[in-house]
Amino acid sequence: MKAGEGDEDWLRLFELMAAEFAIAEKCPEPDGLPARPQRIEEICHLNKKLDAVKVLEDLRYAARSLDALNDRENNVKFYLVEYDHEKGTVSVKPKFTPKEGLSMYGERELAQYPT
Repeated sequence: MKAGEGDEDWLRLFELMAAEFAIAEKCPEPDGLPARPQRIEEICHLNKKLDAVKVLEDLRYAARSLDALNDRENNVKFYLVEYDHEKGTVSVKPKFTPKEGLSMYGERELAQYPT
């Protein structure tokens, strides 16, 4: 998901979850969302459909891997994090320059979303 673009189900899940975080933080709930019981039901449905908890756990694992890499490789400033939903794997590849990172990112984007 980039700049509000991405899979509609994921965007909806995050929109619904924002209301739950608002409640937990004692803030006003965002406007235009269903009442809490319906919202919880929709969150459960989207979680099951997307296997969202597993995907987010995998991404958390990747983030922790980045922390470990940063401890060992202080000269690394950029990483390419790839999540393979079908295999349930996350790979983290260090990149030493923005150009190198952007180049690899562009290649992956083109492979996934050819024009």
